Amino acid sequence: MKSKLQFLAISLLLMATLSMSAQNIQKFLGEYEIKATCRMEIEGYPWGEETVDYYKIKIEESLEEDADIQFTVPSFVAVAKANVLTEQEFEILQDQSTVGAGGRSYYLNGGGVIRIDSIFMSYQVLDESDTEFICDCKGKRSGSSDIFSLKSDKYKVYINAAQQIVLDEALQNQTLLVELISLQGATMLKKMNDGEPVSIANFPKGVYLLRIFQDGQPVYSDKILK
Repeated sequence: MKSKLQFLAISLLLMATLSMSAQNIQKFLGEYEIKATCRMEIEGYPWGEETVDYYKIKIEESLEEDADIQFTVPSFVAVAKANVLTEQEFEILQDQSTVGAGGRSYYLNGGGVIRIDSIFMSYQVLDESDTEFICDCKGKRSGSSDIFSLKSDKYKVYINAAQQIVLDEALQNQTLLVELISLQGATMLKKMNDGEPVSIANFPKGVYLLRIFQDGQPVYSDKILK
């Protein structure tokens, strides 16, 4: 009797896990409008200027057993396979080889986060000639009006030499809520602020989403690089 109950408990746990996994995958599916900022490196050295491209991607369930989702990287006409890690985070399969434009082989790495209807993603593409393309992307689900994927041109924000986020003069002496989120979806900082510089000196290097709220309304949202 005891063994039957244990078997039943394990079966129910497995069914719940599979169900939750399927629900997580569904949250990622859909079409997204992307702004991609890319730079090129040859044998580890920067080459040329950054380029900005706008395109759409469609995230679908993967046709392969070793991945949860897949999408096409338009710049390289290459399919990227990824696994869902959490309710918000996905990771592109490491060093996967894919055939792109002109029959060339590419190796992809990277990952991203989907929060509400916004997508934030970084990936690296290495081709056969050891030329590496590094792209940082942000965007929104097609048809959505999610403000968190948009940058406000009204305010200017920058990082100074002391590794502080310096806010626009128009935001100084104002009651603000400042939020900083990692690409893995973790909230690194969430605090009230009166427009003073915000130190990020102790944060790991990487890409973060900075959001600023005033009177409960978002007034600024953009990616920052430490």
